Amino acid sequence: MTSHAVQPAQGSPLSRLLQRLGFDTDTELVYRTLLEQPSLTPEDLAARLGLVQETVHKALTDLSDKALLSQMPEASHRWLPADPELRLGGLLAAEEVEITRRWQAAQQARRYIAKLAATYKDAGFAESVPDVEHVADPEDVRKRMAAFLGGSSVEVAVMETGMALSTDTPVAPQPLLAEALHRGVRVRAVYVESIRNSLAAVEEVREIVRTGAEVLTVPSIPFELVAVDRSLAVIPFEMDDPCGGALVVSNPSLVRVCYELYERVWEDASPLAGPSRRRAAPGAEPTAQERELLRLLAMGYPDEVAARQLCVSLRTVRRMMAGLMRRMGAKSRFQAGVKATALQWTQPAGAREVTDS
Repeated sequence: MTSHAVQPAQGSPLSRLLQRLGFDTDTELVYRTLLEQPSLTPEDLAARLGLVQETVHKALTDLSDKALLSQMPEASHRWLPADPELRLGGLLAAEEVEITRRWQAAQQARRYIAKLAATYKDAGFAESVPDVEHVADPEDVRKRMAAFLGGSSVEVAVMETGMALSTDTPVAPQPLLAEALHRGVRVRAVYVESIRNSLAAVEEVREIVRTGAEVLTVPSIPFELVAVDRSLAVIPFEMDDPCGGALVVSNPSLVRVCYELYERVWEDASPLAGPSRRRAAPGAEPTAQERELLRLLAMGYPDEVAARQLCVSLRTVRRMMAGLMRRMGAKSRFQAGVKATALQWTQPAGAREVTDS
């Protein structure tokens, strides 16, 4: 029988949204087909779409995890699609919120850079194009990074997710930081708190701490950064793509912007803590990472966006939320949101309002 399912349009807005949610073309095809014929079983779908059953079952599971499908209680082999306007519309709204947030942050940074550029010109410096170079090849980035760190003489400031400790991404390698420390260079590093979930990563960071590095952690970072001697900064060219190359910034005003942002993150950071899996007692105060999760969810971001912001897996976000609900005695996420607001758990630690007694 010839399939009448609507084929996914390559590069369509829906395809891009589903790709952002982690869905591939086969998963989108399964979803579109079930929208047209919800009576099809997984076996029917495999035969109709020319897919192996393992692919179909994975697609059904992934769609169910995103609440785009639900298994019919009276027939476990049948799947009922959710209303696309409600579910996909809600996911799209969350994406719009994220895009708006990034646009506003970019505009704020642009205004700040314009002020710094005006100060730069008023000081009598010759007008010139900002010294910013795009290095596209990750291997070239690594070579440049080795040269920068090898030539450092005063200070190296690092801001990372910690994922680079186990993957091949163009950020500051730990051996080069250790070499800089041995030369007497001050090394400061800020990592995302999710690094605590990896024993190997924590041990690798603690090794440079034993060598003399200063290491702190925060719930999330705005972007990865390596700054050398307050005269040069390296940041990702694409914030969400560690393999997209890097921007090498040497313009004094722009380097100063990077350092000012780094210092703000450093001031709010906490000492590195080791991996911890102990369950917090009922009513226990949330950690800084948990507060950030509650803040993100209160702003309307879905779990997937919160996971990206915190640099943790989707499973970790859901485990954290389940633990918070248990500690608050909440039966639903809505109730958890009300209680978290009442307890002021969506505010940074130490930022509670002072009320008259």
